[in-house]
Amino acid sequence: MKKLLFAFVLGTFFSSCSSDDNNDNTVAPEVTINQLADETEEHDGEEMALVEPGEELYLNADITGKNKIASYKFDIHFAGDDHDHRTSSTDVEWSWNKIEELEGDVYEIKIDENIVMVPDEIEGNHIKEGKYHFAVFAIDEFGNETVARQDLLIEHHDHEH
Repeated sequence: MKKLLFAFVLGTFFSSCSSDDNNDNTVAPEVTINQLADETEEHDGEEMALVEPGEELYLNADITGKNKIASYKFDIHFAGDDHDHRTSSTDVEWSWNKIEELEGDVYEIKIDENIVMVPDEIEGNHIKEGKYHFAVFAIDEFGNETVARQDLLIEHHDHEH
């Protein structure tokens, strides 16, 4: 009877240990961009967030993880598709990023804020209008990374397509 009880306790111990070993340390966080701008537009067959130079980008996104979320990053950069309504050779490509390092037991983040003002000019030059990429990266405590992307069309709203 003692041997049977010992085997049962030992089996229970090893099964609980093996489930701890499968703590999803290879499962990357999930990132969902719910909204990037107040308006969207169909452009070249793609749905893009539409923002005008001088306006704020509004971000509503969720990050969830089975493991602690260590950091997240926002990144915006010109897509280089040569879509441009201005003819000036002095227009400059705009880029922006922000990294947030997290501490503690964070498994879920709800982001609902105005994150950045899209400039109209940089050092006296208009920003290049056209397609930009917006990305949200999330990294968990084990280094697993996920990225969600949304295309962004930056142009003055009075342009014809």
